[in-house]
Amino acid sequence: MATRFGRFWLHERVGIGGMAEVYRATIGPDPETYSFELAIKRLLPQLQKDPAQVDMFVTEADVAKLLRHPNIVQVYEAGTIEGEAYIAMEYIVGHDLGSLIEGLRKRRLRFPSDLAVYVAMHVLRALDYIHAASSASGEPLEIVHRDVTPSNIYLTSRGEVKLGDFGVARVKFLEGFDEARFLKGKAAYMPPEVLGGAPVTQAVDLWSLSVTLYEMLTARRLFEGQSEEDLMAGRAKLRMVPVRDANPDLSSKLARVVQRALSVRPRRRPREAAELYRELKLHMLGEGISVDGQALARFVADTAGELPGGASARGGAAGTADGFATPSYQVPLNVTPTQRFEIVRRRRRLVGPLVALGVAVVVGAAGYVVFGRAFLARLRGAPAIVVTSSGDAAVDSGAARGASVEPGPASAAASGPAPGSASTQPSGEAPAGDVARARPAVPDEFAIEFSEDLGADADLGLDRGPPRYANLMRKARGFAKHKKYAAADDAFREALALRPKQVPALLGRANALLELRRYQDAEQMARGAILQKPKNARAYLLLGDVLWVQGKDAMARQAYQKCVDLEPLGKPARTAKRILGTL
Repeated sequence: MATRFGRFWLHERVGIGGMAEVYRATIGPDPETYSFELAIKRLLPQLQKDPAQVDMFVTEADVAKLLRHPNIVQVYEAGTIEGEAYIAMEYIVGHDLGSLIEGLRKRRLRFPSDLAVYVAMHVLRALDYIHAASSASGEPLEIVHRDVTPSNIYLTSRGEVKLGDFGVARVKFLEGFDEARFLKGKAAYMPPEVLGGAPVTQAVDLWSLSVTLYEMLTARRLFEGQSEEDLMAGRAKLRMVPVRDANPDLSSKLARVVQRALSVRPRRRPREAAELYRELKLHMLGEGISVDGQALARFVADTAGELPGGASARGGAAGTADGFATPSYQVPLNVTPTQRFEIVRRRRRLVGPLVALGVAVVVGAAGYVVFGRAFLARLRGAPAIVVTSSGDAAVDSGAARGASVEPGPASAAASGPAPGSASTQPSGEAPAGDVARARPAVPDEFAIEFSEDLGADADLGLDRGPPRYANLMRKARGFAKHKKYAAADDAFREALALRPKQVPALLGRANALLELRRYQDAEQMARGAILQKPKNARAYLLLGDVLWVQGKDAMARQAYQKCVDLEPLGKPARTAKRILGTL
């Protein structure tokens, strides 16, 4: 039942945090007769008597009331009712980004890259407005949100993106004397220099938004496995997996934009929200991507589904991971741990040859410029080798002395005997100065006899082609190489019909089934390969991938560890070790 709170009616609670709770509320003579809905954010009862907490809570309202932007949650009023501090604000029908990311992550899914960039661009619009905001007298407010995190970014059912929660925002004219000494916000979204003691500037918001974009694109944390306490205390090792290693499907241009925004050197990052916005916009235009609010609204509806207990999807923060339905707009993490490391390894292998090729081109060009003229001059003065009419090669002494060769029988011999000319040496003796003898051409009759021999072999019934099993395996691997996994599965199945216990065919079909997302069948094939060859490390590596995709993390770790134990120095074991280090 709705309860009375001043002139508001409080309905269900839609969210609660460490400082306040949020209710869906209405204004009217009774709960059923009202003009519009809004959200009431009320300070928790145990904090109502703490002046510092009340001051921070009121500061949020003072800051937010100054801001009017379509990508910012609008605040209507603030005050106290019966001694309880509250803020009346826009009611968001949708979900917060944090719950969506977490729900997708638990299902081995991630945000589509185009929608992730779309969300980031709208948050950047809000940040550009916030950072440039000024007072009525024209004095810059120098606002720093300090909490641009997924839980404070809301995606509405109409496809809108809104930034909220200014509870820890820093404003120049509202800042207390000791304000700069305290680090507020979530440490996981703070840049390294601020964690190290550097002053808080508006660049903090850009870093936090870039971390949020990284999480949407990769379905993983930037500093995976590091606690807030370790980050705040400076004990954590800030090791970031490059965005394209975590998601090899990303375009190289988008990966460069994200990596630059997350550079450990502040000077390399975009300096303002408008700069990062332009880079993302150029990426969208260059890739020919067009996204609108309707696409985002469909994605939110399909991903979030219905909340637990039959409640509607309204109210955002009330949603939990268990309330998510299987989305129809899915972007699977279709790269298993092994495939991800293989892609990274192949990419790194290309670096060496490309660098060597570039060096060779530069050195060759320089050598041509430096030594080209001298070489050509020397080549003009080198001995000329001519072929006589008898088929012998001889040195033209006149060319050796640099003298010009007049047209005549000798020079004509280079392209064949002159008409009517005769050799001056007996056919059995080499001329003086002979340096080489021309190799006689292969007579055409030999080629005819060779082809006739092939025909004779065929007539004798000799089967020189590979057996049918090998043909099927070669065909299946070709299909798999060109990502035609359905055809590859059919070819591997035919090969197994001929030889049911062949481990290569079992593993090949398991790989094809994995790509087709037939995970149970792929697991059956991998286990069949292990049954035939219990010490095959590659089979355990593949089994680990299949189990990981199905969310069976504990069993996947066991399979990867078994791969390492069987063949510690082999290539599959090296990949398994790296995977175990990230799970």
